[in-house]
Amino acid sequence: NKTSSEPRKVSFGEKYRNRSKETVIVIGDSHVRGVGRCLERNSNMYTSKPYPGIKIQQVGDRLKQMGDKPDSQVVVVVGTNNLKSDGSVVMLDEYEDLIKTAQGLRYKKLSFASIPERKDVGDFHNSRRLGVNDGLKKMCAEKGVGFIEISNVRQHLGQDGLHLNYVGQDKVAYEIFTHCKQYLN
Repeated sequence: NKTSSEPRKVSFGEKYRNRSKETVIVIGDSHVRGVGRCLERNSNMYTSKPYPGIKIQQVGDRLKQMGDKPDSQVVVVVGTNNLKSDGSVVMLDEYEDLIKTAQGLRYKKLSFASIPERKDVGDFHNSRRLGVNDGLKKMCAEKGVGFIEISNVRQHLGQDGLHLNYVGQDKVAYEIFTHCKQYLN
């Protein structure tokens, strides 16, 4: 039995209930749709901006349209749609340009998620994905940008081999949540 002198445990939802819906903005490709739904369902401080089919080089314009958000963390999830058409060097150059654009805007914190696994591409494209993720991780560290490793989702892909099923969306949402939680105060 708890005594009345013991502090009551406050849930995350209760603790941050009064935070703005734009405390964390997740922007990017079609993965953001399902992942964003999971985040928004579990907390009122998330907003998702999915743009199915968007490529790395197009996200900068979306960020400029959104403008400065000095009280918001911005998480970018993009790159899946570049895997088949762009080489590793081109993709990393595009990420570098995007980071430069994003750093020209004001955010509380900027973070990038790694490109999730896919089953609809062969070993060549998967190898490219791994190399790009490694390069992006190093680039983020050098530029003071957060990096969220999305891993072990292969078994959580839908029948198309590209998009995450509900369990995968929830797993990635939790990885984003865990990363962003450290920057709330």
